[in-house]
Amino acid sequence: MYLRPRSVPVGDRSHYGPVVYLRWSRSCLRPPPRMGFPPSLRIAYIKNYSENRVEYSKISPKVTPASSLVTLDLYGFKNMQRLSDGMEMLTKLEDLRLWNCHQLKELPSKLGDLGNLKQMRLNGCTELKELPSNFDQLSNLTSLIIYYCPILSAFPSNFGQLKKLEELQLYNYSGLQALPLDFGYLKNLEELQLYNYFELKALPSDFGHLKNLEELQLYNYSRLKVLPSDFGHLKNLEELQLYNCFGLKELPSDFGCLKNLRVLKLSGCSGLAELPSNFGQLKNLKKLDLEDCSRLEKWPLGFGDLTELKEIFLTGCSSTLKDLLPNNFKGNDSTVIGL
Repeated sequence: MYLRPRSVPVGDRSHYGPVVYLRWSRSCLRPPPRMGFPPSLRIAYIKNYSENRVEYSKISPKVTPASSLVTLDLYGFKNMQRLSDGMEMLTKLEDLRLWNCHQLKELPSKLGDLGNLKQMRLNGCTELKELPSNFDQLSNLTSLIIYYCPILSAFPSNFGQLKKLEELQLYNYSGLQALPLDFGYLKNLEELQLYNYFELKALPSDFGHLKNLEELQLYNYSRLKVLPSDFGHLKNLEELQLYNCFGLKELPSDFGCLKNLRVLKLSGCSGLAELPSNFGQLKNLKKLDLEDCSRLEKWPLGFGDLTELKEIFLTGCSSTLKDLLPNNFKGNDSTVIGL
């Protein structure tokens, strides 16, 4: 936790002491003079709540190689089309967040020079068309979250070179038609969330190479029909959520190999006709959501042996499936919703 310094007039550098934290929100104030970061500044939150046009050039920080900035968070600069020159000089930057910068069309071409960047979030950058070609040089990046940047249509080449990436969340990346061919190279990826990619037809063939993946969420993949044949190689997968993937016809034959799976949500997978025959091998499964899986008519052999399974959701399922639910799930030790 960082302590806030005493109030310092923005743009008046004569007052700067060892400032480590700056929070500045513009509402009705006049734009300040173009300000520079004090050398000791580590965290900067700069927010614009005004409905008036504000030119980012009037408040964008003068960047110097001496900057100690670790976190830069910009919010609400709806008319900003590009970031300041010299961003690559922020060599200590670890966390970059851009919120509702609606007119931002490009990121700095030298973004890949930020060798210490660990976390990056882009939220509501609706005019951003692509990530820089040297994006793969962010060798220390561990978390990438992109929310509602709808015209981003592809990943940069060599995306799989982000060897330290642990978390990837992509929301409303609606132009995306395929994940990178080298996606399986993300060996340290632990959490993957993909929301509303209506054009995505398949996951990469080497998806099973993501040996450290613990959580996978896929939402609204209407054109996804099958999961990769090596899906069962995800030995560390603990949570799998497939929502409204109603084009999905079946689960992989090696699905029972997911020995660490604890939570399985298949809500809205209305095209799924049966569960795999080895489903009973999921001995650590604790929660199963089959809401609106209306085509399922029977339980696989061994389903009743899932002694750890305590929560089952069957709302919207066929009466046949409900009637065939093993009796040991109808006692006080289990919660069944939708019977």
